Amino acid sequence: MKRLIIQHKTTPIIISMGVTIGIVLLSLTGIFQVIEWAIFDQFFRSKIGEEKKEDKIIIVTIDENDLNNEGKWPISDLTLTKLLTKINQQKPRVIGLDIFRDLPVEPGYQQLVELMETTPNLIGIEKVAGNTVPPPPTLGKLGQVAAADLIADGDGKIRRALISIKPDNSETKLSLGTATALFYLQQENINLEVIDAGKNKYRLGKAIFTPLGKYDGGYVNANVGGYQIILNYIGKPCTQDTKTCPFTTVSMTDVLEGKIKPNLMEDKLVLIGVTAVSSSDFFYNPYSYSARSSISGVEIHAHLSALMINAAMNGGYLRKTLPEFLEWLWIFFWATIAAVMASRTIEKYNHIFDIFKLSFLLIITSYILFLCNWWIPLMTPLSALMTASLTSLVYTLWQNLKSSYAQLEEYASSLEEKVKEKTEDLEAQNLQLMAARKMADSANEAKSRFLANMSHELRTPLNAIIGFSQLLNKQPDLNPTQQEFVAIINRSGEHLLSLINDILDLSKIE
Repeated sequence: MKRLIIQHKTTPIIISMGVTIGIVLLSLTGIFQVIEWAIFDQFFRSKIGEEKKEDKIIIVTIDENDLNNEGKWPISDLTLTKLLTKINQQKPRVIGLDIFRDLPVEPGYQQLVELMETTPNLIGIEKVAGNTVPPPPTLGKLGQVAAADLIADGDGKIRRALISIKPDNSETKLSLGTATALFYLQQENINLEVIDAGKNKYRLGKAIFTPLGKYDGGYVNANVGGYQIILNYIGKPCTQDTKTCPFTTVSMTDVLEGKIKPNLMEDKLVLIGVTAVSSSDFFYNPYSYSARSSISGVEIHAHLSALMINAAMNGGYLRKTLPEFLEWLWIFFWATIAAVMASRTIEKYNHIFDIFKLSFLLIITSYILFLCNWWIPLMTPLSALMTASLTSLVYTLWQNLKSSYAQLEEYASSLEEKVKEKTEDLEAQNLQLMAARKMADSANEAKSRFLANMSHELRTPLNAIIGFSQLLNKQPDLNPTQQEFVAIINRSGEHLLSLINDILDLSKIE
C-alpha cells in the first residue's frame, strides 16, 4: 500500500518531466516558432489603451502627392535643402534623414552640402548589411551617420529592432532610431552607461538594455547579429487602413508651403522619410494582416526612437524575456499541474473541462504578462499542458484497468477454492441427509410394525367385548337400564374398533 501511495504521488512528476523534455526538444527544432510569432502578433493586436499620442517625435512624410508636386523621384537636392532649412528654422532637437543621399541629385547639390556642414543635429543614413549603400559624403566625414538596416523575421515581419551593428573590419554603427534617440536624450543629460561589457548590458536613464538571445521569447536559433532588442511598438502603426497614428505626421509639401504651426517641431525629434505607396520602403509588422497594413521604414525608426526615449525617461516599455532554463521550468510547471489534475480525474467530461480551464488560465496569464511587457512563449507550455494531461489520463486508466484485471484474477482464484469448499459442505450435508433419511425410514417402519401389532392386540379383546355385549343384549331378563348399559358398551367398543382400523390404514398409507 505504501508503495502504491508513493507511486501515485511520483507518477505525475515523472510524466510531466518526460513531456517537458519532449516539448523542449521539439521546440528546439523550430516547430513552434511560427505559431509563437502568430500569438505574439495577436497579443499586439489585442492590446487595449494604445491611443496615446507620442508628442516627442514628428514625422515628415514624402507621400504620393509630394512626389507628384516634385515631378520626379528622388527629389532634388534643392528641394531637400529647402525642406531641411524649413525644418531647422523651427529649432528641432535632432533631425533624422531616412533618405539615401550618397549621390548628387541636381540641382542644389552644393547648397545641400553647405547645409549639412552647418547642421550638427542632422543625421543621415547608410545601408550597412547586404547590398550596402554609402552615407552622404558630407555627413559621413562629420560622423553624423546611422544605419538604416532593419531586421525581418522569416515571415517578413519586423518584430526586432537593431540598436547597433558592427560590419566586418569596421566600427560599430548605431541605427537611425538609436542615434536620434541618444542625441535627443543628451539634452536631458541622459547618456549611455556600461553596466557589464562582457554581457553587453547597458543603462540608459531608467532603462537597462540587454541584447536579444538566439532562443529568447518565441525565437529559435535566431540570427542575433549586432545588438538587437524586441521592438515594442508605441501604439498601433500608421497604415492605410487606420485613421489613428501614434506620431504627428506632416507632409513635405505642407512644410515647404508653411502650412504647419511655427513651433510644431521645436525641441522635437524629427524624422524625414518616404511614405509613398509606390516606394518599396514598406514592411510588415505584428499589426499587419495585408499589404495595406504594412508601414514605412521611417515609422519603424520612429517607434524605436520613441521606445528608447520613453524607457530612458520613464522606465518600463522594454519588452523582457525569461532565461532559457526558466522557460523550461515554466513548461514543466504547467505540465505538472495538468498531470496532477488528470491523475485525479477519471470522468472524461470533467477531464475535458479541466483541460479547458487550465488552457484558458495559461492564455490569460500569458496575455497579462504580455501587457506587462513580458514575452513568455505560450504554445510550448500549452502543448505540454495538453500532452501531460492526456498522458496522465491514459496512464491512470491503464493502471485502473490493470488493477481491475488483477482483482479479477484474484477473485477467480479464490472462487475456485470457495466452490470446492461449498461442494465439500454439500457432500457432507448430503451424507447427513441420507443418514437421517435411513433413520427416518427405520423409525417409520418400526412405527408401522408397532401400530400393526398394537391394532392386533387391541382388536382381539375388543371383538370379545363387542361379541359378549351383543349376547347380553339378547337376554330376555334384562331390565331397560341394563339393556341401555349393554348398548353403550357395544357402541363404545365398535367406535374404538373403528378408530383402531383408521390408525392401521394411516400407517399403511405412510
